[in-house]
Amino acid sequence: MNLIERLWGHLKRTVLANILYASLSELVAAFRKGVRRLTGNREHMGFMFNHDDLTRQLRRQHPQRAA
Repeated sequence: MNLIERLWGHLKRTVLANILYASLSELVAAFRKGVRRLTGNREHMGFMFNHDDLTRQLRRQHPQRAA
C-alpha cells in the first residue's frame, strides 16, 4: 500500500468511521479535520511509516541512512 492509501484507510477507520454525513460539505470538513490532526505530528503519523514494505523501500532508496 502506498502512503495515500494508508492515510485514506486511517481516516476511514477513525474520523469517517460509522458516520452518515448530512452533506458533502460536512464530509469534507471531517476529512480536513482528520488531516489537520495528523499534519506535522509525526507520532500520530506512525501508522503510515511503520510498515515493513515501506521500510524496505526506504532502505533501497537511501542505503546510507539505513540503521
